[in-house]
Amino acid sequence: MWIWETENQPKAIVVIVHNVLEHHRRYAWVIEYLRSNDCHVVMGDLPSHGEAAKNKGLHNESIDEYELYLERAIEYASQFHLPIFLLGHGFGATTILHYMRKPRESVAGLLLTSPWIDLKATPSKWSNRIAKLTINQRLEFPLDAELYISDAALQQEYQEDELVHTTVTTEWYEALQERMKTVGQSSREWTVPVWLQLAAEDKVISVPAVRTWMAGQKFPTLHYSEWTSARHDIHQHTDREFVAKSAIDFIHLAVLRLGYVL
Repeated sequence: MWIWETENQPKAIVVIVHNVLEHHRRYAWVIEYLRSNDCHVVMGDLPSHGEAAKNKGLHNESIDEYELYLERAIEYASQFHLPIFLLGHGFGATTILHYMRKPRESVAGLLLTSPWIDLKATPSKWSNRIAKLTINQRLEFPLDAELYISDAALQQEYQEDELVHTTVTTEWYEALQERMKTVGQSSREWTVPVWLQLAAEDKVISVPAVRTWMAGQKFPTLHYSEWTSARHDIHQHTDREFVAKSAIDFIHLAVLRLGYVL
């Protein structure tokens, strides 16, 4: 777990939860943008991700470990006595949504990009194969850089990243699917503002599934956008500054509504 402190007077602190199979270094630009806009940032690698994944070689950890990581990150952020915002991408966003099923008074707002409610990128034959297996097996999670990122240089960087590991076990994948199902079928009345961003033509997740989930919620404030030029990794495309600016505007407005003076 690391903390990046802004050099300005801090207005808030943001806890970032990255997607599964990747690592915190892919968010360097996001971290720096938040720092330059008056936010401290807390982030680390999810359990068995990053360097740990490089040494381990596959993902067979419990999905519940991700939520324990989030709890520790929030505890770490609490020491600064600032409004705490949770920013999650992909299954990181799904982890945040599952964590927020219970009231969390320490959380001031949520920033979610491309939450995994239902996956499109997983071939049906892969799911069928899992159903037939009676013992835990290793499988390659189907990820294509072109589905995630539009920029050719960033695609190449993603493909050559030694800390991105896509080998998983069948038990891990089944637990992932069950967690997405639990979140996707939930509905509630939220007490915190939510900033939700999707790629309109996302090829990794089902955008209609996210819209259906959204329709079943009651938000005090919802900032929702679909970006026509983006792919799944909204933070890794040419319009990312517009996305980041929208996130900062959301944070500053939420802080003002809490009674802080900017």
